[in-house]
Amino acid sequence: MRTLALLLSLAALALPACGKSTCDKYADMEVKCGDFPASEQTMTHDLAQGFCMAADSEEDPAAKEMIEHFKAEAECAKKTSDCSEYKACTGAIK
Repeated sequence: MRTLALLLSLAALALPACGKSTCDKYADMEVKCGDFPASEQTMTHDLAQGFCMAADSEEDPAAKEMIEHFKAEAECAKKTSDCSEYKACTGAIK
């Protein structure tokens, strides 16, 4: 729970360089296509959106791989609204 609070705080401080519409769409697709229980959907949306925004504002070289992963997933969300296409796209990310 403490980790979640820290992640949400960091996400709230991140600059929205990813672009609000891209990060919103990414978070929406994560919830829509992720088969999360209803009780976890708001949290999942907020975390996905925060990670997307943090990925574009993060400059820590140690986190480069994670940052690139979230950027790639956000690009997948930008390309489609179909879950099977979204999952195929995110599944192809290395």
